[in-house]
Amino acid sequence: MNKKETQYKILQAYDRIVEDRAGNGRAERLHGYEQAVRHRSKFESCGRVLTSPYGCEVTHWCRRPACPTCATFWGRKLGSALAAACPDAAPDDYRMATLILGLVPRPEDAFDQFWAWRRSLGNAVDYRRRAAGIDRAGWRGFGAAGSLELDQFETEEFLRLGTNKQAQYRALGFEPERARGPQWVTTVHALVHVGTLGDDTVRTFFQGAAPVVHLQGLREDKDFIESAEDILGYAAKVSLVTTLSGGETRPWSPDAIASYVAATMQSHGRQGFKVLIRPTGLRKKSIVESALGYLEPMPVII
Repeated sequence: MNKKETQYKILQAYDRIVEDRAGNGRAERLHGYEQAVRHRSKFESCGRVLTSPYGCEVTHWCRRPACPTCATFWGRKLGSALAAACPDAAPDDYRMATLILGLVPRPEDAFDQFWAWRRSLGNAVDYRRRAAGIDRAGWRGFGAAGSLELDQFETEEFLRLGTNKQAQYRALGFEPERARGPQWVTTVHALVHVGTLGDDTVRTFFQGAAPVVHLQGLREDKDFIESAEDILGYAAKVSLVTTLSGGETRPWSPDAIASYVAATMQSHGRQGFKVLIRPTGLRKKSIVESALGYLEPMPVII
């Protein structure tokens, strides 16, 4: 599904949500109607050059998690932010990481799972940067930037997934014999500054909260900044298809897309999909402030 098709499907989902909450007139509108109208309007005008009240031309970004235009732009910004925070690092110090946090029956649960993981990640890194008997210097140089991605499949098509996915999901505790309906897979893609810690230390650290962890080196045929931006642009992508075995893909159902879009309306915008941990050479915010301060478009800084 290309970008235009994705945008059209999401716009249809917004229309459906607005219609469902409109009721039979102004007096019967359901809770969240105004919010849905506002989000739809922002999404539809994303990427356009608009004239501000002061007469300046500015590019409008809706910053909606379901927006493929924002996903690519802010994903690349996030990659540049991590690279800028580690100016003396070599490309070999970085890894592309994929972490699967778990499977849940609703997209709202996936967001809750991601936010809880993000906070625990910040607390764990902060502890390792201070505790005695740990490689504090290595952890002070650790950095990570990434985004949440939701995969989705129907329980009835579990056996049509690739064998690796089936094995991974069973290892996460999923029991297709007992489950019913749609399943949402909470996945995080990230660019990680491993530094002096090494792959094994970082992998073990991530596995404390993400049972499935994959680390791989960056491509050598690309400029480092380009690779960093590509990885985070990919991490923040919006994909409304399920990949089955043999490379076959199936578009999400209208119900699944509507559930996903409705859930993203409660996610503090794209800010709620991002995580950024910088090396400690920069000014540090408190963990609580970092986790709760959703100031668009700045990423979370721990």
